[in-house]
Amino acid sequence: MIFHINRLTFRSDLNDEQRRAGLDLLRKAGEANPAVRSYVVGPDLGGSSNGAPSTWLTTSTGTGST
Repeated sequence: MIFHINRLTFRSDLNDEQRRAGLDLLRKAGEANPAVRSYVVGPDLGGSSNGAPSTWLTTSTGTGST
């Protein structure tokens, strides 16, 4: 099992609609990848935050190859 975590910070010049659209794209990526068993997209899940980062957590079983 692989746990993959991406943390990002939105550019300061993005408005709320653009930030929501970015999070939607991350959700779609989690849904579209057959190797992903579960995922979370949302506000910071903890740790040091510098500029309100968002987090994408995926749990996969491997590369998606059979």
